[in-house]
Amino acid sequence: RGVELCLETLGASHHLTLGMRRSHTLILQQSGRSAAAAAILAEVLAGHRSLYGDDHEETRTTLAAYARLLWSMKRFAEAEPMYADLLERYRRVLGPDDPRTLTATSNYAFFLGEVGRSDEALALLEQLYNARLRVLGENHPETLFSMGQHAKSRIIQ
Repeated sequence: RGVELCLETLGASHHLTLGMRRSHTLILQQSGRSAAAAAILAEVLAGHRSLYGDDHEETRTTLAAYARLLWSMKRFAEAEPMYADLLERYRRVLGPDDPRTLTATSNYAFFLGEVGRSDEALALLEQLYNARLRVLGENHPETLFSMGQHAKSRIIQ
């Protein structure tokens, strides 16, 4: 009912309505209605792009949610360019060492590994490990995790 009220009172393109609709997609996903969630996320993404532009945090957050959902639905061909676009945007907007850029690198690497592009995944995991080592230090939990993932990927390959 909250989404309906936002739509009625604020309109479909209002930032609060878009945020409420994005949140609603989580409930849809959990209830097994991923296709409905994907359709809504596509609309919310278009709304955020129109309202804020492609580089705004809200747009990037929605794009990431949409890519994750498509991945979970095994719609890899649609998700892959979204992950690539996200990583490029994070690097350009926030810089290569921002924690959100590092997370985007990790997400894209895991996606690539899942779809069988292990060479590309390994290259990203190596970049990720080196960046976290440089930014966070050798004993930080995220650096250690990256080191483990990189080593595991090399062994599997």
